[in-house]
Parts: sequence; C-alpha cells; structure tokens
Amino acid sequence: MLKDAEQRRRAIDPRCSCLVRAPAGSGKTELLIQRYLALLAGVDQPEQILAMTFTRKAAAEMRHRILAALDQAATPAPAELSAHARITRELACAALARDAQSGWNLRQFPDQLAIQTIDSFNASLVRRMPWLSRLGALPQVQPQPQALYRQAVAETLHLHHEDAQLNAAVARLVCHLDNRTALLEDLLIDLLQRRDQWLRHLSASGHQPDRAALEAALCQRVELVLTRLWHQLDDPLRAELQVLMRYAAEQVGRSDSPLTNYRAETFPQPLAERLADWQALAELLLTAAGQWRRRLDKNGGFPPGKGTAARMKDRMTELLAELADRCPAQDWQQLRQLPPPRYSDAAAAVLEALWQLLPALVARLWLVFARHGQIDFCEMALRARQALVEEGQPTDLLLQLDDQIRHILVDEFQDTSWLQFDLLERLTVGWSAGDGRSLFVVGDPMQSIYRFREAQVGLFLRAGRDGIGPVRLESLQLCTNFRAQQQLVDWTNLCCSQLFPRQESIADGAVSFSPSTAALPALPGRAVTFYPQLGRDAVAEAGQLTALVEALLQREPQDRLAILVRARSQVAPLLRALHQAGLPCQAQDLAALGQRPLVMDFVLLLRALLLPGDHLSLLALLRSPLCGLELADLTRIAQRPEADLLAQLQEPELLGELSPEGQARLLRLAAALARAEHQRGLQPLYDWVRDCWDLLAGSACYPSAEGACLDQLAEVFDACDQGGDLVDFARLDELLRQTPARLAAPLNCRVSLMTIHKAKGLEFDQVLLPGLGLTTRPPQRRLLSWQEDVEAGLLLAPLGTLTQTAADPVYALLERIEAEREAHERVRLLYVALTRARKGLHLFGHLRLTGPEQSPQPPAGSLLQLLWPAVEEDFLARLPDSLAGESAERDRLPSLPETPPGLWRRPLAQLPAPALAVATGLTRRWQNEMGEPLARWQARQAGTLLHQWLALLAQQPCWQQPQALAQLQPQLLQHCRQQGFADRAEALSRELLATLQQVLASERGAWLLQPHPLAVCEQALAGWRDGEWIEGVVDRSFVDARSGERLIVDYKSAVPASGEAHAVFYARQLERYGPQLERYLWLYRQWQPQQPCRAALYFPLWDGWCEYFNEGE
Repeated sequence: MLKDAEQRRRAIDPRCSCLVRAPAGSGKTELLIQRYLALLAGVDQPEQILAMTFTRKAAAEMRHRILAALDQAATPAPAELSAHARITRELACAALARDAQSGWNLRQFPDQLAIQTIDSFNASLVRRMPWLSRLGALPQVQPQPQALYRQAVAETLHLHHEDAQLNAAVARLVCHLDNRTALLEDLLIDLLQRRDQWLRHLSASGHQPDRAALEAALCQRVELVLTRLWHQLDDPLRAELQVLMRYAAEQVGRSDSPLTNYRAETFPQPLAERLADWQALAELLLTAAGQWRRRLDKNGGFPPGKGTAARMKDRMTELLAELADRCPAQDWQQLRQLPPPRYSDAAAAVLEALWQLLPALVARLWLVFARHGQIDFCEMALRARQALVEEGQPTDLLLQLDDQIRHILVDEFQDTSWLQFDLLERLTVGWSAGDGRSLFVVGDPMQSIYRFREAQVGLFLRAGRDGIGPVRLESLQLCTNFRAQQQLVDWTNLCCSQLFPRQESIADGAVSFSPSTAALPALPGRAVTFYPQLGRDAVAEAGQLTALVEALLQREPQDRLAILVRARSQVAPLLRALHQAGLPCQAQDLAALGQRPLVMDFVLLLRALLLPGDHLSLLALLRSPLCGLELADLTRIAQRPEADLLAQLQEPELLGELSPEGQARLLRLAAALARAEHQRGLQPLYDWVRDCWDLLAGSACYPSAEGACLDQLAEVFDACDQGGDLVDFARLDELLRQTPARLAAPLNCRVSLMTIHKAKGLEFDQVLLPGLGLTTRPPQRRLLSWQEDVEAGLLLAPLGTLTQTAADPVYALLERIEAEREAHERVRLLYVALTRARKGLHLFGHLRLTGPEQSPQPPAGSLLQLLWPAVEEDFLARLPDSLAGESAERDRLPSLPETPPGLWRRPLAQLPAPALAVATGLTRRWQNEMGEPLARWQARQAGTLLHQWLALLAQQPCWQQPQALAQLQPQLLQHCRQQGFADRAEALSRELLATLQQVLASERGAWLLQPHPLAVCEQALAGWRDGEWIEGVVDRSFVDARSGERLIVDYKSAVPASGEAHAVFYARQLERYGPQLERYLWLYRQWQPQQPCRAALYFPLWDGWCEYFNEGE
C-alpha cells in the first residue's frame, strides 16, 4: 500500500475542496484525471466541470488521457492492473455509466469536456461579453507585442499633449534619467508588459499615489521583520540585551556610532517607530560583514578594563554565543538594511509623475491595439476580468457562470499570478460551504520557477492557509515517486533537504522541502556521476558530454537522453560538438530566429533590395554564401566611391578589377537583383524576396534542417508587410530577436537539448546537466519596482537618478526582497533539473581557486554552489590529477563557431544559373486555406504525414524491417497529435502504420523506397519558363539502374471510387496531375539536360501505379 494512499483517496473525493502538493514524479496528472472522472459520475452536464491548465499541451494531454480512460473502460478489463490503474478504470466505468444514463456520448462528442488553458478561458469570457470587455469582436492575440509597446511609448513621449500635467510628467521623468530618452523608452516598455500587476493599484488610488497607504505598507513590512526577531528572543534574553545595550551606548568610544542613538528605557517593541533602536541593537551584535561579533572593543561599547568592564564583556560574550545558537545572523543583517518607513520627497515626486504618465501610456497602447487589430495576452486577461465585474458588482456573465460551474480544477497551481488568482476568487465569490461545489488545485511549490512570468508561489502557500475566496481548502501532501529509481530519489532527498529553507514564508516566497518515497527499486551501478573541471573550458566540457552521450546510447539504445542548460547562451558549443560527432539532437526554442545564419543572409538580401544605399549590408551580402566573393575582390569593391554602389556592380570598369571568378559571381548576383527590382510591389514582401533567394539558390547553401527557418520568416515578414514593402526595419529586427528558431530534427531522435524551464513536466532516462558552475546576469533595473507582498500589501518605489551614489532606500529594500526571492527560485530550479531523470543523473561543473593553498570552490551564484555542501567530497575526488596542483584559473575564451564545410562558398560550377534555382531538403509549407472545411484540411494533413513518413523510410532503410517499423508506433502517434489530430490521433496513427506496412509488403512499394543511385526525397525545384516562375516539390526521385533513366515519382492519396475501373481512375488522375508532372520533367531536364527522365504517380493506399507520357512521347 502506498504511503500516501489516504491523501490520494481524499483528493479524488468530489465532496472535498483541496489543495494538493504533488512533488516531481508523484503522478499528479493521473490524480487530476481521476478527480475529473469522479466528478463526471456525479454532475448533470459535463460543462459543469471546468478544468484549467497553463499550456495548450497540458490541456490536450489531459483531454486525451480522460478519453483514453473512457475508451479503455468500454473494453474488457486486463488480467493484471496496477493499483492506481484499477482506480482509474473504476472511476472511468462510473463516468461511462453516467454518460450512458444522460446521453452525453462523450466519446463521440468530446468537446463537451471543458478543459482549456487560462488564456483560452479568458478569451471565451471576452467573446461572450464583448460590450463589457470593451473589445467588441475579438482581435488577434499577438504573442510578441513588443513592437506595439514601443510604438505606444514613442507616441506618448514624443507627441505634445493638451494636458499640461502630462507634459510636465514626461519632462520630469526624462530629466530624472539624465535625458536618456532611449533608456526611458525601454523601461516603460518593461512596465507595459507587466501592467496587469500595477494597473489595478493605479486605478484604485486615482490620479495621485496614496502616499499614506504606501507608507503604511512599508511600516507593515518593517514590523514583520521586527516581529520575527522579537519571537527569536525570550524575556530573559531581551532583559539581558537591554542591559548590555544601555551599557555599550554609554561606553562607546565614537560619537558617530549608531549605538549612541539608543535611548530606549525598556526593550523596544516590534513597531516601525522603534526601527532606529532595533538597528542600534543590530550594530551592537554584528560585524560590518553581517556576522556575529567575536571581538569586543571600545568602538563597540566594551572598553578594556577590570571589574565592571570585564564582567560586562563576559556577559556580552555569553549572550553572543547564545544568540548564535538560536538566531540566524542574516535575519539581523536584514534588519540593518531596512529603510525608514517613509518616502523621500524626491521619490514621491517621481511617483507622482509616473501616476500622471502611466494611465496615458495605457490609453495610448489601447489606441495602438485598435489601430493594428491586435492585443496581447495581458489585455485579454484584463478585459476578461472586466467582463466579470463592472463597477464592483458582478455582471450577468459572472452570475451565469456561478450557476453553471459546479466544480473547478486547476493544474500547476504553483505558477499562478495575481491576476489568475483574482480570476479564481471571482469565479468562486458566490460559493458557500455545503452547496455541493468543489475547488481542486494541484501543484508543486518546489517546482515554482516562472517568476519571470509573474508566478507567485506565495499565493500557493496563502491558498493553503486561507483558502481562495470563500472556499477553504484541505491541504494534502503526496510523497510517492513513480518516476525515478530508488537511488536517485534517496540522493535527491539528501541533497535538497540541505538546500530548501527550513521555514516557509508567504512574504518571501520561501518553500520548504518535502521528501519523496521511491516506488521503483534501485538499479545497479551509480545513479549520480560527476564530471568536474578546474577552470571553465566550454569546448572541453562539450567534448566530454558528447562522448558520454555516445556511450549511453550504445549501452541502452532505447533510452531517451536530455541535456538541460540553465541559459540559452550555453547551447552553441554543445550543439557544435554533437553535430561534429554525428549525433542528431532535438533542440527547440534555444536560439533567436535572427541569429540563424540563413536568416541573417535572407535579411541582408532584403536590405540590398530595399535599401540600395546601405553599403555595409550590400558588402556583407557580397561576402555571404549567396555570392561568395573572395576578400581581395571585396576589398576592391569597398574602395569604390560609396555613391550608388549597387549600380556600379555591373560597370565594366569595376568588373575589370576583379578576378574572373569574382566577375562571374558578381554578375550572377546583379542579374538576380535586377530581376527582383522589376517585380517590386507586385507580390507580398516575403514572396518577392524569396523569389530572388531561390534564383540565387540560397537554400542550397545551408543544411536542410535550416529550411524550417524560411517558414518562420514568412510569418515574421507577413507581420511587417505593408503593401509589399517594409517601412519599419526596427520592428522586423525586434520580431527576429524575439522569435525562437525551430530547427528540424529526426522523428526518432533520442537526444533532447533544452533549458531547465522547458524541461519542467518532462522526464527522461538519463539527464545531463552541463555548466552547473555558470552564473547568470543580474536582472535589469526597473523604472518602478514593486512587490505585492501577500502579508504587508503593496510596496513600490521609483528608480533613483543615474547620478545617485546610493539607491533610494525603499528601492534598495525592494531589490533585496527580489534578490531573496530569486535565490529561493534558484533552489527550485535546481530541484526541477535534478528530478527529470528516471535512471541516471550526470553533473558537469567547474571550480575556481580563490588563492594559494585553498581548496577549489564553485563560483558564487551558480547552481553548483547550491549543491556544494552535498557534493563537495565527490566533486573534489574526481578532479583530474593533472589539475590538482594548478594555482590559477584556466578560463578559456569561447571559440568562434565553425563554418559548416562546403556551405560558405560553393564552387562556381555548382551554382545554378540565375534563370533556374534548385534546392534540396526543403520542407513542404502546408497552409490551411481560409474557409476550407475541417474534414478536407484534416485529409490534407493526413496526406502530408504519409508523405513525410515515406520520405523517412526511404532515407533511413533500417526502419523498413517489419519489426523495426512496428516500433515506430509511438512516434507516429506523437506526430499525429502535433499535427492537430487530438481526438483521432490513435486511430490515424494505426492507419498510417498499416499503410506503411502495406507499401513495404508490396513489390513496387518496397522497390520505390529501397536505396537507388542519386536518390532524393522532398526535392524542391524552381525556375523561369517562358517568363513564368514555376516551382514544385518532388516526393521521390532516383536513377533507375535498369534503364538509366531518372524516375520522378509523385505520391497521391486518392483511391478509385466505388465500382470505378482502374483505367478510368488513372485517366482522371493524369488529367488532373499531368501538368504538374510535366513541370517536374521540364525542371529536371533544365537542371540535368543529359539525363533521360520519366514520371509516374504512385498511390500508396492501394499500391496503384500510373506512368505519365506527354504528347511529344
């Protein structure tokens, strides 16, 4: 029986409203599914249950698993079931019985299940109440709205306003930042994207900041610290400290000592007005470094001497020893740093200016949104809140929801923000005990790592203590780990018990550690291994990691491996080492789209076309793979007069100065640019640049995996396109910086490279953690710093002037609170990284020597520093012997990325003529046409899947064996879900597998997919024919060794109609697709004039085959 069996039983009781703490690997999702099924058995309609998650992936997985449980409950029970699987089946059977009784038909109509993300729920609220939300028809949600923010900020700062107070506020803020307008713009943009946190406070206090309320919150914060210190001392200690403090104040040898300010006749109470007395006590007890005093002298109030002086010094020594045993010195150091509980006049003036500016800035942003027909997720959430409450009263929509929703489930509750917490409070405002409604929230506060998305783990802790709105929650703690083997669980318990705070704090976001119990037995061998370095050597570490990956894959070919990094800046050397070793790696969202070489060259081409006066971009384009000039030729061009450099590229005088190959390359580029100039304004922006790119065979200069970047570029260009032109290059650059690049990876790739944040919620057999000794940059300072303290209330302060030697004391306090919360989250981030592994964990990190004869130490602020108390012995024992005696750090500069061989500068003979462009390895770009029926779109997507898997089998013949092919079922299922087939992914994956097996079982299908000379798949061809641009993507092409002809094969998923003769069907297909095959033949003959070609259609669904003969044959 599980140790937490009773807690799990309570969690699925529909009568119980509860908050569940579910550590990593504890089966949180399964518990959520069981709760949902239990609720289904007792509601009148499925829509009465609202389940909310934070990501579309989590919502889709939850929906899929509920439907899978219902499907399995409709079949005979297996002979053996685990205990939790048996519970799930019993609950699903009860839900099916209710389904049959009520006639829901959930398995056929799963849209009745109200499972959605919080963002999609907000969108549904806005759609239902467009007038109250002030949005009308729902605008497009822009996931990267920084360009819209920048436009609103620029218009607010640089336009003259009729409101004189607003103009004065802008002037005050510009002056406050020493006329650095660009810095002010960036700081205001940062505020706009976080406006959901401060806007409601701004609205509540009117046009002026409520200084009294802000100072009251500051007093409350001060008193929270004082109260904690008060309770650390008992009455005898307070009395003794009072006596010693009065003595030291009289004896101190310096008139400027803070001890002389102590005037309390009795020990001070923990009140804000007594802060100076408390800080004098801290000065008595602590050194300047914040440690307990070890030496007592006259400057500290204890002069040398005998008699009374000696006795008082002895008493003080005993008191310090007792305090050191009872109290953390850092608590008293925190007291020293508290500001006076009031704002300076200068800070208040800046706050007043912000109170004038920020409402106008938000209003301007709304005008920008309306102008572009776009909003951000923050605006959607704010408007959804507005749709529920108007002028403090519930709207009809809220009353309707209150009547409709009987049960709410929230997943990943530890990542809740203030606005999302407010949404739950509003949804439950009319609930009362015993009314049959329930609230279920589940999460793991030890995995709260999204503060940069405004997640507040203190809200999780507060919900456990005070409930949510009127709903009180029963706190339940899970402890069984179903993921990791016992060695890993025991090691994690040992390490993390030393990392997490002992006491939880709602105000500081401190979460204590909850140990787990392993459900899986220990595996043989070491579960955790260490790979230390003395000094940072990223290249050596990447090589060591790559060798380990190869060894692990050879030892366990079916294992899935994950390489987890703390920051994206660590990725480049790792990717390079894996690529050089020939190890495929799935690496998504790790680099900005604008940093990809293909994208950089595509933008260079755009600049050359639109900005002929941008000589630097033109010279960079001439050096790029699109042209490939040698440095000698490029130098001669750069020395020419800059006036109209583009027009000079074809002048005989310039061409005569270049090498013969340089002339040919330059003429080729100039011809493509001239052709593009004639087409300017006749096409969408991306299509126009892409045509010129294809003429220059741009895609042929890069690995095929880079082709996915072109699809993303199309989306970015469409967002910037203004009638086939680009007006705002700054917006394009910003979008390219913010858009993560999607790189193609093999479907069966077993190595994943991702950030720790991205890995949350995932699990892998082996986890490798490189760069544990690295630190991250400190966060950027904000124009307005605030902390919505769960205990004290709202704390905020403006950024001081740039010329101040010391920060504003209130702002400095908020920065220290932020740093403390950041330190707590760093511990939680490490916990997430350590708990992704099922079998083994591999830790890489570097140490530093801080001085001679000293032991190596991890860098301050690194994850390795957090782990050091638990791993110091193991790390030092595994330092290479050759490094043990080194006395200086050997940090290496990061090496420059290597250019892939053969890609930077292709031989001139291999470059196609400007009239014909050939590029291989391009991915098809399927788009769902506006208004296309869903069934037709799904049929096209299914056809696309079949094409991709046929290409995979042709390119990797090892998967063509029947046993190997059957193992691809999980990848097929995953691919179907990724393509949007959530409801019928399993059925479609089985159909696809059966089709692939049928193809390989047929003589013709097996022959088509077997290796052939010069074979290619998904080959893109394009060129000019009689003044018309034609293009196509050939599914399969190779040279038939029997006839010497190149066979061009196009796959089609059509099947004959019922009773239709094959000859009639073939004639109909040739009539439809004959022109397409004829284009393919023409393109191949232009590319390889000496190679005979023939074309055919292949129908994999029924092994049909039809060759094409044009009229000339």
